[in-house]
Amino acid sequence: MAPMNKGKMRSRTIIIAIIGVVGFLFISNIFTKREQQEAFEKWSVIVAQNFKKMQSGEENSIYAKGKHTKIPQLEYDQMVAYYKLSKLSEEEAKKEADAYVKQRYAIYVKAIENGYDVTEQQINAYIEELKKDMGKEENKKTVAIIKKAFGSEELYWEYEKELCKIDLPVRNYINELAKEYEKSHEKVTEKEWNNKFKTMKEQFVKEEQFEIVGKNS
Repeated sequence: MAPMNKGKMRSRTIIIAIIGVVGFLFISNIFTKREQQEAFEKWSVIVAQNFKKMQSGEENSIYAKGKHTKIPQLEYDQMVAYYKLSKLSEEEAKKEADAYVKQRYAIYVKAIENGYDVTEQQINAYIEELKKDMGKEENKKTVAIIKKAFGSEELYWEYEKELCKIDLPVRNYINELAKEYEKSHEKVTEKEWNNKFKTMKEQFVKEEQFEIVGKNS
């Protein structure tokens, strides 16, 4: 098997960070062009509605508690919707959503423990980069869908800032883990790293000892 290109496996693994609005496009290859747009529109509305609920305090229940963190019920429900939109059955969607949110928050705990928290300045700098990317001509339709779902572009960027509070530490920590693995393993393949990262995630979740306290049905 051919060795990995530097940085390639990191780009694959950062998807463990929260699947936000634009993140839905990662699964777009399973849709026809028309299905892709319809699914993206539905996903944008789901995310926007959930963010508004979080802002208003309308919904703040907890899905699971760990030793050092809590998983919002809204985030679990949102991920169930994500996997159902990606054509999984209800049962499969719940299983994948449960695994996803546990892994995300367990990695976040490890990121903070290892000094990968981010400042407001770092978040704002990252948001500015996202704005530049979203401002490109090829993203015009995506921006229009997002504006319609959120009601305004300003609200969407507020959502992205909240997302980054967990998203950036997780991404930065995973990138560092991948770099360290590359250094200690000559000609590492993508499959080798994926297997190693899978083991890491399982261990992180195990250490966090999550207990389901909300609804998963």
